[in-house]
Amino acid sequence: MAQKLSCLCVLSTQVVISNNIWISTNVRNVYAIILGHPK
Repeated sequence: MAQKLSCLCVLSTQVVISNNIWISTNVRNVYAIILGHPK
């Protein structure tokens, strides 16, 4: 049971991290479009 919980924690942490990377990339793209510097 404890192993399953720790596995869940690791999975959710990875999901949060990947979501943060995706969001920050999108924010950067939006700022680039607003500033007129698309990459």
